[in-house]
Amino acid sequence: MRFLRAILLACSAAAIVISSSAALTPTSPTACTPGYAPCLPKSSDLNCGDIPEAKKPVRVTGADPYQLDRDRDGLGCELSDDASNTWGLVLRKGKKEAVTARAGDSLRVVGWVPSLAIGQGYQLCAKRGTGTRCVAATRALTRGIQVLGVWKVARDEATTAGFTLSLRVKGQRRASDTVRIA
Repeated sequence: MRFLRAILLACSAAAIVISSSAALTPTSPTACTPGYAPCLPKSSDLNCGDIPEAKKPVRVTGADPYQLDRDRDGLGCELSDDASNTWGLVLRKGKKEAVTARAGDSLRVVGWVPSLAIGQGYQLCAKRGTGTRCVAATRALTRGIQVLGVWKVARDEATTAGFTLSLRVKGQRRASDTVRIA
């Protein structure tokens, strides 16, 4: 009888673990809360501690029902300086994430890198009608979220597919962001 009770307790504990981890991985886009990228599950309450490090920082693209972006800069659950194992890039107009751009707009480029990339040089690159324009940075990558530069969108970079800017380190594309052309 004790053996059977132990098995039932183990099974119910496993079910709890399975259901809680499944809640953080929505199976369809309709299970996502609008206003966040990447997809965050619909929940009565979601905190930064509930979100895996690989999904951080969270881009707040609309309403912020979970209040993840306390400083209202477009990024929620910002990584601590030593926690980042991901690459990321966000194009901004002022303090907010850029949603659209036009030829001639100046966009602030904000990014984050894994700790192994700290101290390395980098390039910012944009697709053009005839190829790619890359600009090498004058400083090395640092820890945490950082301003990587300001990019003025050229006429031949503003295509019908949008404007895409990429972060390259040692010749490899590590992160990118795309905005619609207005």
